[in-house]
Amino acid sequence: MSRLVVIGGDAAGMSAAARASRGAEPPEIVVFERGEYTSYAACGLPYHVSGLITDPDSLVARTPEEHRDSGIDVRMGQEVVSIDPEERSVSVRSVADGRTYQESYDELLIATGASPIVPNLPNVNAQGITTIKTIPDAVALDALISERAPENAVVIGGGYIGLEMAEALVSRGLKVTLIEMLEQPMATLDPDMGERVADALRELGVSMQLGVTASGFEVDDGGWVRAVASSAGEIPAELVVLGLGFRPNVSLAVEAGVPLGPSGAIAVDARMATRMPHVWAADAGAFRRRHRHRHNPRRRGRDRAHRPQFARGASGGLRGGGPHHRGGNPRSLLPGKPKVSGARGGGTRQWAHARSADRRRR
Repeated sequence: MSRLVVIGGDAAGMSAAARASRGAEPPEIVVFERGEYTSYAACGLPYHVSGLITDPDSLVARTPEEHRDSGIDVRMGQEVVSIDPEERSVSVRSVADGRTYQESYDELLIATGASPIVPNLPNVNAQGITTIKTIPDAVALDALISERAPENAVVIGGGYIGLEMAEALVSRGLKVTLIEMLEQPMATLDPDMGERVADALRELGVSMQLGVTASGFEVDDGGWVRAVASSAGEIPAELVVLGLGFRPNVSLAVEAGVPLGPSGAIAVDARMATRMPHVWAADAGAFRRRHRHRHNPRRRGRDRAHRPQFARGASGGLRGGGPHHRGGNPRSLLPGKPKVSGARGGGTRQWAHARSADRRRR
């Protein structure tokens, strides 16, 4: 029996592990997760902070015990600290006692996700300045609001995270200011739609500071933040939430010699295989360049491979085996068999679409 080791027990890692376990001859699957939770809904974290979701455990889709019942060996509180591609092994450290040990693999999936971006600004490490990514982050922020009862909050960043956190903090009764360096929130939207988003936030009571940059933080004698220094002046804040996006966690891959893509994430092909044999990647730490689609301009360009369907693609490749895909022809992803997975996990409909697209190219 072959052995699949997965680094990371959140959405992508556990999706791939679960799918790989359903094959006709499933491999032995071991998942290492350094945190306390598996398969949780990170998109629900702001709603715990707002009070809409009172029990943080309700954000967990499947517990480690449920995964183990499905035949997946999930090991919590275990951090992979290095990868040896030549020996096909990983070095694992127990978070509780620091003990280290080696585990071998036949195939390895890196699903280490990403970490919040923290800008290099004066006093950025002051108390009361936080990011939010995990359930413990949300629980700690909820406790901070309850215990210290801040009056003013500043959210830095006008993307998804920033907007959701601004709404959550307003619902907790705080006076909220949102700082965004661009002239509109949600820069991925067209300007007219971004303007509507800004208007909706103002209606909620959020003070919008657009085209404004933060330059540092003022702290009190106890080391707690009291204001944000910005290009628009000093903004009072006893609580600051950084919503500036994420950087992929690639240190393990880099140290092992796994090549990165132009975004700084791990470079993968359409089956989520890296350029190193027997090593795969998914989640926010993986980056794939899409195939060119002459007949569908919207599908041109690049895509971050962080959604669960890309994890399904990785698991499909892991189950199917075979050489890594390197070509640009969709048919080369699907060597005559509809069951072979492609970029979105495979299937008969995708196979038929690829064949049809290839005929049009001729």
